[in-house]
This record gives sequence, C-alpha cells and structure tokens, in this order.
Amino acid sequence: MINKLKESLKINKIKLLEVQSFVFLAEMGLDISKDYYCLSDTGFVKALSVSAESAQAIIDIDKKEKLEKIMTVQTLYILFSFNDIKENLIEAYNLAKQKKPSAYFIFVSQESKTADIEKTLVSGVQGPKKVIFVCEK
Repeated sequence: MINKLKESLKINKIKLLEVQSFVFLAEMGLDISKDYYCLSDTGFVKALSVSAESAQAIIDIDKKEKLEKIMTVQTLYILFSFNDIKENLIEAYNLAKQKKPSAYFIFVSQESKTADIEKTLVSGVQGPKKVIFVCEK
C-alpha cells in the first residue's frame, strides 16, 4: 500500500517522509504527545487514516481551535502510521469512522493553492503553504 501512496503523492508533488518515530518534530519544539500542535509557522496533525489511491489524509476536527491552528501554519506535517494507509478513500473513511464514530472530518491532500485572473498561482492563501506527509513505520 505504501508504494501506491508514494506514487499518488509524487503525482501531486507532495513530499513523504518515512520515519521510525516522530521525534524529529519534538526536536523542532513541537509537542508530539498531542493530536495536533503548532508553533510559529510550523505544525502537525495526526491523521486517522490515509487513502493511497487519492493521497488524502482524513483528520478529525473535534475543536474549532484545531482547525484554525492547522490551517494557519505555513508548513503542516500530517502524521500517520503505516497501518493507517488504506487502498482507497472509502476504506480510509471507514477506518476513520471506526476510530472516531461521532467526529467531523476534513480531507487534506495538499497545500492550499489559488490563482488570479492573470493566471498567477499562489500557495498558502487559504491554508498551509507546504504539506508534508509523515509515515511512521
């Protein structure tokens, strides 16, 4: 499943880090004991599941503050376990619903992008400028 995810992420120009643990984020000053944490322009959020086919992470939004924090950082790391990767979005959604049955979800696939009438593409206007998927083996 990880190879399919790598392929989908590559097509969408999204970076994937494969790590043994999320400790590198703690070294950046982020509190990895939490479900999400933001410090200055960098933050992370733990995904409930990930679709390999569509390269989308499913994140529960149980607090308004969580959504505000993860959407206002410049660089967002999306953390997940190797076992949380599912083949398609339906399977990923079903896993997310098993983990948090009454949660509200957002689906995150890449950084925010927008273009004006002059066809100038700008990243990070309505969300993170850079999204990095981080898989813990």
